[in-house]
Amino acid sequence: MLNKNIIMPDYKNSIMNITVSILKYYGAETQHSSITEIDSILHKNYKNVVLLILDGMGSDILDYHLPENSLFRKHKIKDITSVYPSTTPVAMTSINSGLSPLEHGWIGWNCYFKESNQELELFMNKDFYSHKQAPTSNFVNSIIGYEFINSQISRSTQKKVAAYEVPPPFRPDGVKSTSEMFSRIKELCQSDEKKFIYAYWDDPDATMHAIGTRSEEITGIIKRINNELSDTLPYLKDTLIILTADHGMIDIKEHVFLNDIAELDECLNALPSLNNRAMSFKVKSDKKDIFEKRFNACFKDSHLLLDKKQFIKLLGPGIPHRKINDFVGDFVALAVGNKMLQYRALEHQGYSWMKASHAGLTRAEMIVPLIIIECPYVKGT
Repeated sequence: MLNKNIIMPDYKNSIMNITVSILKYYGAETQHSSITEIDSILHKNYKNVVLLILDGMGSDILDYHLPENSLFRKHKIKDITSVYPSTTPVAMTSINSGLSPLEHGWIGWNCYFKESNQELELFMNKDFYSHKQAPTSNFVNSIIGYEFINSQISRSTQKKVAAYEVPPPFRPDGVKSTSEMFSRIKELCQSDEKKFIYAYWDDPDATMHAIGTRSEEITGIIKRINNELSDTLPYLKDTLIILTADHGMIDIKEHVFLNDIAELDECLNALPSLNNRAMSFKVKSDKKDIFEKRFNACFKDSHLLLDKKQFIKLLGPGIPHRKINDFVGDFVALAVGNKMLQYRALEHQGYSWMKASHAGLTRAEMIVPLIIIECPYVKGT
C-alpha cells in the first residue's frame, strides 16, 4: 500500500485539464476532461483570459511562504496534480498542448533518440552526457513537436480571438523581470479585442534548485510576485486570470551516484535517461530479475521501481506517441523521498548539487494550486 505522501497524477484534475478547459471554451477540439470550476467562470465570457505559470510554485511552497490572506492563497480554488513525471519539459508541454505525456512524448528532461544515437536534453537540444549538439537546431521539435495552445486557439476561432504570448526570460525577446511581465500583460489587456494571453516565469524553480525550498530568499521572491500582480489588478478590466505551477519542489537530502554501486552498474545496457528523480534504465536481457532485486535492496525506502508497462500507465490517457516505446527503458525508478540518483558518465563532467528538485511522486512535487482571479478586482475579496 502506498503511503499518503505519494501522489499519483489525476488526469481529470491536473494542469493538463486547465488547458483542456481553455481550449474547450474557444471551440478547439480536445479529447480530455475539463475542470468544472474553470468552465463555469469562462462562461462569463471575459474579454481577456490570462494563463500564468510560475515554475515550481507547488501548493507546499505557496502555503509555506505566503500568509493565508495573501492574494494567491485567498484565490486558490483548489489543489490539482501535475502530470508525470513532474518536471518542466513534461509538465509545460502538457500545459502548452492540452495533451497527456503519453500523447506528446516529452516524458523527461533527457531522452534517448535513436535517430542521432544521443541522449538529448529536450529543451536544450544537446546530449545530456557529452554536451554535443543535436544534428540540427530544431532536431527535438522535428521529432516530437506539437501544436502550441495559442496556435490552437487562433485556428479554432479563425483568428477572431487574438492569442498572445509574453515571451519568457530565456528567450532573446523575453521579459527580464516579473514587473516587466505584468506590465506587458496590463498593456495587452487595454485593447478592445477579445484575447488569450499566455505567460510563464521561471522562478521560484530556478532559485530553489540552488538554495532549497525554505530560504527567506524564496519567501521574498514569491511575495514580490504576489504583490506585483496585486498592484496590476486595478488596471485590468474584464479579465480572468488563471494561475498555476507546472510542478512543486522538494529539498534533496542525499545524492547517490549509481556508478558507485557496482552490482547495479554492471546490469545496465545503456546510460540512464529521463530524470534524476524519475530515472529510466535499460537493462541487459539476462540481468533484469537480478537488477530489480538489487535495486530494491538498495532503494526500497526512497524509490518505487516500476517496469515499463507500469510506468507508461502513469503517463496519462490517449494514443501513445510513436516515441514512447523508445524513450522508456525496462524499469523506471520513481523517487518517493528526499534522495536523488545521478550517473557519472564522463570524468570531467561537472555536477550541480541541487538543493531542491522535482519529478518524483511526493506530495510536495505533485500538488499545485489552481488560482483564479476575476477582474475588475475589489481589494479584500
